[in-house]
Amino acid sequence: MMQSNPIDRWCWRLLIAASLLLGGLTAWMPRTLQRTDRALQQQLLLLQGTRPAPNDLLIVKIDDASFDQAAFFRDDPRAPAWAQDLEGFPWPRAIYAQIIDRLFAAGARAIAIDLLFVTPSAFGPADDAALAQRLQRYGDRISLATEYREPDGSGGGLSLGSLTETLGPNLRVGYINTLPADNGQILDHPARYRETVVEPLGLPLLPSLPETLQTQRSPARALRYYGPRGHLPQISAWQVLDDAEWQRIQGRVRDRLILIGPTAASLQDQHATPWGVQAGVEILATALANDRDRSGLRFWPQSASLRALLISLFLIAIVLLSQRGRSLRWQIAPAIGGALLWLGVAWVSLLAGWALPLLLPLVGSLAIGVSTGAAAYLREGVERRRLRQTFERYVAPAVVAEILQSPLEAQQLLRGQRRVVTVLFCDLRGFTALTRDRASLGDEEALINQLNEYLTAMVAAITQVGGTIDKFIGDAVMAVFGSPLSQGEAADATAAIDAALAMRQALHELNQRWQVEGRPTLDNGIGMHCGPVLAGNIGSPQRLEFTVMGDTVNLASRLESMTKELQAPIVISQALLQVLGDRLQTRSLGRSAIRGYGEVALYAVEGWAIAPNRLPVPGARAPEHPTLSEHA
Repeated sequence: MMQSNPIDRWCWRLLIAASLLLGGLTAWMPRTLQRTDRALQQQLLLLQGTRPAPNDLLIVKIDDASFDQAAFFRDDPRAPAWAQDLEGFPWPRAIYAQIIDRLFAAGARAIAIDLLFVTPSAFGPADDAALAQRLQRYGDRISLATEYREPDGSGGGLSLGSLTETLGPNLRVGYINTLPADNGQILDHPARYRETVVEPLGLPLLPSLPETLQTQRSPARALRYYGPRGHLPQISAWQVLDDAEWQRIQGRVRDRLILIGPTAASLQDQHATPWGVQAGVEILATALANDRDRSGLRFWPQSASLRALLISLFLIAIVLLSQRGRSLRWQIAPAIGGALLWLGVAWVSLLAGWALPLLLPLVGSLAIGVSTGAAAYLREGVERRRLRQTFERYVAPAVVAEILQSPLEAQQLLRGQRRVVTVLFCDLRGFTALTRDRASLGDEEALINQLNEYLTAMVAAITQVGGTIDKFIGDAVMAVFGSPLSQGEAADATAAIDAALAMRQALHELNQRWQVEGRPTLDNGIGMHCGPVLAGNIGSPQRLEFTVMGDTVNLASRLESMTKELQAPIVISQALLQVLGDRLQTRSLGRSAIRGYGEVALYAVEGWAIAPNRLPVPGARAPEHPTLSEHA
C-alpha cells in the first residue's frame, strides 16, 4: 500500500495516539466505564451458562414453603408442634436450636445463620437461652451474622450490642455486608467490603460470614455466580423439622457447610445479581462456593501500568497490521479479527477465573476498523480523482470509469506493466510546407483552427472504439489499443483497424467541407504494428505522462513514415495481419528495409473482407466503415 498519501500518514498517527490513550483509560478507568466493563464481563459469564457448585455446601432456607406448611396445619389438631411456630416471623429462637441439633446430628461440619439477632427474643428469656445453649455446645462450629452499620455514613458501629449478655460473650460472628455495584447488582465477594470500607476506616476487622465456615481468609475477588435463583443445593427449614421429610433428606447434610437464611420474598432480603434476583443467603453461599472451588474472579492484569501497556500494544498491533493491508478488506480485517480474538481470550480467561478488560479493547478495535474504513474512503476518493485526471487525458470517460472499478490495478498500471498492444501513428503529409506558406500570408490562426478541427476528428475516431490517445507530436497523433484497458489482443487489433478506417473517412468528410469553404485540403498516413510494450507513468515528478515504450512503438512510427513512399494511406506489419487473419482485406507491399529492423513485410489496408465480431467498448458506438477505396 502506498504510504505517501497524507491521509494515510495522519490516520495511522492518530490511531497510534488513540491506542495509547485507550490503554491509559483502561488502566485508570472512570467509574462509568468501569461499570460498563463489568457489565460486559458479566454478559460473557451469562453466555457461558450455569455450572455446578461444590458439593460440600447446603442452604437451609426460610422460604415460602415453610410458611405454607404452617398454614396447612393451622386447624389440624394433630399438627406437629413446630408448625405452630412457623406461621409468623420472626420464628422463636428455639426453632433454630432444633434445626441446629438435627443438622449436626446428621453430620453437618459447620453452620452459619444469616439472621441478625440484635435484640432479645420476643418469646422471652427461655427462648434466648435455648439458642445460647446450642451456641455454647457447638462452639466455633456455629456462627451468627453481624453487620457493619453506617447510620451517619461513617461506617461506625456493630450490630452485636446487647446480645453478648443474652447469647454469650464469646460468640463466633461474621459480617454480611457487601458492596452493591452502581446498577444495584452484588458483584463482589464480601471480603471486598472489608478491604475497601472497613480497613480504611480503622474499624475492628471481622471475618465475613462465609469465612467463618472455613479456616482460610477469602481473597477480595469478584463473585462468579453458578446460576439463577435456586441453583445452589438447598432444602427448606420445614423439611428439617418434619420427622418424615427429615428421614428422607438427612443424608444430604453429612459433611456439608450449612448456611441458614431467609429466601422468602416477604422477608425482603432480595438483591440484584447478573442472574436475576437472589436472596442474600444465596449470595453468601455463592461467595463460600467461590472460596471452596477457587473460582472467584480475579482481574488481570492487576497492575494499572501493565494494563495500560497490554491494551496499548494490542491496539497498536492492530493498527500496524491494518497499515500493511493492500486493500480495504485487508485493512479492516485486523480490527475485526482483533476484536474477535480478544473476546475469545476473555472467554477462555473467564473460564479460568481471570477477568480481562473488555470495553476499551473492543471499542478500540472497532474504532480502528471504522477509522481505517473512513480513511480508505477518503483516500479512494482522492485516488479516483487523481486517476481520472490522469487517464481522461488519454481515453474516453466511459473507459476511465471501467478502469476505476479496480483502483489497485490502475495503480499497478501507472507503476508499469508489460502489455501486448497495437500502436497507431498518424501524421499529416506536407503539413510543414503548408504551415510555411500560410505563415507567409499571416494566416496562422486559420491554420491552427483547421488543425484543431482535424485533430478533434481523429481523436473522436480513436476514442469511439476504445483507443487511447498517447500523445500529439505536432500534427502527428500516437494512439494505443490495449492500454490501459485491453479487450484482448485480437479485439484491440480490430479496434485499431476500425479507428484507422474511421480516421480516413473523417478526413474525407472534412476535405469535402473545406473544399466548399475554400480552404486547403489535407492528407495523412497511418502506420500500425502489434507487439509488446512497457506501459506506465513516465517522466519526472514535476511532469509525469502515461505512455508506452519499446520496439513496437518505434516500428509503428517507421511504418507511418513509409506510407507516402509506398503510396498507401494505411500500412500495417505482418505481425498485426497475423492477429487479424483473413478477415482483413489487404494488399501486399512486399518487404522493405527499415532501419534497425531489417527487411519487414508490409501490407496496405483496404477494408474488411469479413465483418469482424467486435467486443463492446464502453461508451463507444459500433463503427460503420466502408472500404478504403470508396473514399480514397
